[in-house]
Amino acid sequence: MANVIFEPTFKGIFTCQKYNIDSLPEENEMRYFVTNSPLFLEDYEEKKDRIREIFGPICETIEFDGATVRFILK
Repeated sequence: MANVIFEPTFKGIFTCQKYNIDSLPEENEMRYFVTNSPLFLEDYEEKKDRIREIFGPICETIEFDGATVRFILK
């Protein structure tokens, strides 16, 4: 069984300001998610369509890059 890994993407705005770390508003608001799994590579086009169908209504963007999928929530 393959795992889905959620990569860390949250960056608190006050910590970023304090330590001069670049960040996006989506990262500060916990609306940016990156997942990685070899499962995304199986039946690639069908998986992409299914993911867009399920998550499309709550996402501004969904980006696919091999086994990695990036979501930005609305």
